[in-house]
Amino acid sequence: VTLFVFSYLRRGLLDKDKLTVASMLALRILVRSGPVEPHALNILIRAPLDPQAPPMPESTRVWLTEQQWAQLKSLEQIAVFKSSTGALTQNLEQDSLGWKRWCAEERAEAADLPRGCRELSTFHRLLLLRVLRPDRIGAALTQFVVDNLGSDFVDQPPFDMAQTYEESTFLTPIFFVLFPGTDPTPVVEGFARTLSMTESNGRFTNISMGQGQEQVAINALNKAAKDGGWVMLQNIHLMQAWLKSLERALELIEEYATPEFRCILTSEPPSPLQGTLWEMVPESVLQRCVKIADEAPTDLKSNLRRAYAKFSQAS
Repeated sequence: VTLFVFSYLRRGLLDKDKLTVASMLALRILVRSGPVEPHALNILIRAPLDPQAPPMPESTRVWLTEQQWAQLKSLEQIAVFKSSTGALTQNLEQDSLGWKRWCAEERAEAADLPRGCRELSTFHRLLLLRVLRPDRIGAALTQFVVDNLGSDFVDQPPFDMAQTYEESTFLTPIFFVLFPGTDPTPVVEGFARTLSMTESNGRFTNISMGQGQEQVAINALNKAAKDGGWVMLQNIHLMQAWLKSLERALELIEEYATPEFRCILTSEPPSPLQGTLWEMVPESVLQRCVKIADEAPTDLKSNLRRAYAKFSQAS
């Protein structure tokens, strides 16, 4: 159940947000089952400063900042960092060279911690990385998710149009977020062809939205809903003034659409200047859609996985 829900969510998330959601899921499960305490999770998220932190010792001033020192003192609110063998900051002061060496490691998340902290759990190692090596927290969280939930929560399979179709209905449009280097049109047209939905037989209509296409799109939606066809409306972000009419049209055709009908929408995401909360498409339209954010892969492994997915057993 957990993997099914996450896979459904992940398909509509931007790549930069997928690890965050997977980590939140893993940590919430651990909080509920007991290994992670809520206040320790709160410290991991906020990394607060101790307002009453004592002066930093001279032995650590060369490689540690005042802010990091105050954050380390806050970690001592957690029992494991204030054990009978000495507090964390006391250990750090006594073995300053060992901690400095660990902080300088290229992959600190995989390197051995200095003496006194080598038995820490992976969660408590995250707390140290959060303060001393925040640049490695992403790699550490990836391994943390794999260890606690499995590799399926990190390694995403290539987009599968057939699976998306099975999860959609004539009441739930399929919404593609457009990214540079990706075009969902060939995938949609190719799968529609397997269901005998083609432009040649009049059961597939592909409309690139722009000025003058408003009524054409509404007419195509009404016809496809009655006849059981597919309509693909591309670049709807260019028609923001018309999207309320689209929203109303989708509500009306629910009353008479046939089960074979599908509506596919595509839109670019908000630009960095607009911000992630900029409403380009009405929220009610997005809520009824199966959302697909299929970004172009940026690493070799993902590229190979996507390339292999284009071949079937028959080919």
